[in-house]
Amino acid sequence: MKTENYEAMFIIKPDLEAGEKKKAIDLISDAITKDGGSIKDSAEWGKHRLAYKIKRFNDGLYILTHFNMPKDKVDKIKKIYNLNENILKTLIIIDENVTPSPQKTI
Repeated sequence: MKTENYEAMFIIKPDLEAGEKKKAIDLISDAITKDGGSIKDSAEWGKHRLAYKIKRFNDGLYILTHFNMPKDKVDKIKKIYNLNENILKTLIIIDENVTPSPQKTI
């Protein structure tokens, strides 16, 4: 299976308690790793004002994640994120700035 490098930005609810926030962040990484992906890095960008209200929230907690995953699994994890009430918004794009690792030819 061909894998791609991805960059994902998640906006989660800003008013989550520490335990709920950890669960939301764990869900993000677990969904990737359970479907054959690997996380390169993940960073919490903190709480920022949104350009427009999302689900009645003016602010959101931003999480940036870089990962590698088979192409055919990305739609599945997007559905998981969209169904979670603590994740306000998800954007996943192909990360073209990463140099692909050389492929073995047989």
